[in-house]
Amino acid sequence: FSTAAALFLATRRGAARMLCMALLLITMVSPPFVSSLAYIQLYGRRGWITYRLLGLSWDPYNCWGVILMQSLSFVPLNALFLGGILTKLDGDSIRAARDLGASPKAILGDIVLPLIRPGIWVALLLSFVRSLADFGTPVIIGGRFSTIASEIYLQLVGYSNLEKASAMNMVLMLPSIAAFFLYRKLMKRSDM
Repeated sequence: FSTAAALFLATRRGAARMLCMALLLITMVSPPFVSSLAYIQLYGRRGWITYRLLGLSWDPYNCWGVILMQSLSFVPLNALFLGGILTKLDGDSIRAARDLGASPKAILGDIVLPLIRPGIWVALLLSFVRSLADFGTPVIIGGRFSTIASEIYLQLVGYSNLEKASAMNMVLMLPSIAAFFLYRKLMKRSDM
């Protein structure tokens, strides 16, 4: 979604671009629990879209609801990040490909996407690390599904078990460090 939004921002001018940019900025500054509450209102068991419009009795309070909300909540920042990368691309290679008769699909697949691939990886890794530490979305959407961040909060505030909370924090730090080293490896490979 972020790549598509970034490509839309990079290829449009005028009112459509400004509207898309405004929507991205509004959704980026809203707290994660607000988007989670909107998700429940629209797609919950008695949501406006799922129940009233489509007549479905769907249970969004599970792992997949958390994954969907995490993915959607990180789209604006990732789109703006990728949009910044797209503005720095060399336009001469794209114009040369057009002059040589390449289709827009070929330009996208053979020139643009390979050039922004490191940025896409960085956006994915940043989203992964941010979702590890997110507390609000899993608590609101997760239902019985629990994440490490919400469990740490429960151990700290609910049970006053500082030892267990700090040990769980160390466990939470390991995937973050692994993501950092993966990021460094990808950046070294993209520099070659």
